Amino acid sequence: PWWVLIGAALVFPFTQLRTLSSTAALCFLSMVTIVGSVAIVIVKLIVNGREPTVETFVIAEDITFTSFMQSLSAIYFTFSGQNIFYEFMAEMKDYRDFMKVFIIAGPFQVGIYM
Repeated sequence: PWWVLIGAALVFPFTQLRTLSSTAALCFLSMVTIVGSVAIVIVKLIVNGREPTVETFVIAEDITFTSFMQSLSAIYFTFSGQNIFYEFMAEMKDYRDFMKVFIIAGPFQVGIYM
């Protein structure tokens, strides 16, 4: 019961955020944790290298139609942000700048998720 109360006390302040602009700090924290996690893995690979038995293929040899469709669905889900685009635009000072932001962020997201 104590851990539930502690968890609730930690989460409660963040449930009170009503606009996208008020979540900026959480977005930054999220970005830092993701970049940090990826950096840890990359540094470990650089320091230790990979096992000599590891083989990497451009296209997986054992790919099936089902696994291909599951992967494709994950990519579609990742980039299906159009339901929140209008809310982003509503929070912007000038909604006409949305395309500028999207043109910059889009290729970055593709690079990150691929």
